Amino acid sequence: MISIVIPLYNKAQSIANTIRCIQQQTYQNFEIVVVNDGSTDQSENVVALIPDNRIKLYNKSNGGVSSARNYGIQKAKYEYIAFLDADDYWEPTYLEELVKLINDFPNAGLYGLGFGHIWQENKELINHDLPDLFRGIIENPWQRGCLYWTGSSTTTKTVINKVGLFDERISYGEDLDMWYRILLRYSGVFYNKTLAYYRQDSENRAMDKVIPLNSFLPFYIEKYSRDRKENHSFCIYFDRQCLYFLFPYILHNRRDKELKRILRQIDFSQQKLSMRLRFWCPRLYNFYLKLK
Repeated sequence: MISIVIPLYNKAQSIANTIRCIQQQTYQNFEIVVVNDGSTDQSENVVALIPDNRIKLYNKSNGGVSSARNYGIQKAKYEYIAFLDADDYWEPTYLEELVKLINDFPNAGLYGLGFGHIWQENKELINHDLPDLFRGIIENPWQRGCLYWTGSSTTTKTVINKVGLFDERISYGEDLDMWYRILLRYSGVFYNKTLAYYRQDSENRAMDKVIPLNSFLPFYIEKYSRDRKENHSFCIYFDRQCLYFLFPYILHNRRDKELKRILRQIDFSQQKLSMRLRFWCPRLYNFYLKLK
């Protein structure tokens, strides 16, 4: 049995299709926990009119996606927690393959399946740098790009109780923050078969908004100080991701004291020369990128 947690904020045009893709799963033992996070459109009414007693609809004041997911986790009645956003999509066999993965690797802390994206109804796959149909434990997740995306990731209440809920201070990168904390303490399993998709043409995409630095994962780099000292591979990987995120900020405001605070904690000697050049000569590097 699986609890599927869906945060809902102003997705009246897409939430019915997302719930429909869950209802059409070949595996049917689930509950759908929808957390309406203060929507101002008809999202709540759309969900309320769907006839399915497995849907549990909760209303709360707006607190952001992490707050909504945390609320859903606390309301979920099953041990396994799957996540799906209100505008995304699963193929009909997604849950079936997920359950097989759980049964074959019961001691893992994080389960992931391949994902792609949908743009104007065209499905596009993402190269996960793994053999086709790879299925098993990722021995060193820090040597690859992040394999886990919220809509194709599942964990357990037990694991979440150990590592903590989603960090509600973070509005961008909050999912990565959760996966990092899990993978630092538990094994991660992945099945490289694309059965989940996120939509890039949906209404109200969070990625389309301007993100203040203090809502970004790198702003809270200190929370990983111990892990970065004890796990060299993780340190290089985490710092590299921080630098990718921070590059647009350094182009616009290199004198920001919080930006300097973060950069002081990163060991640039462990990064590739191309990454170091970005920050030594950011405007020149940006000009080079435009020429390419």
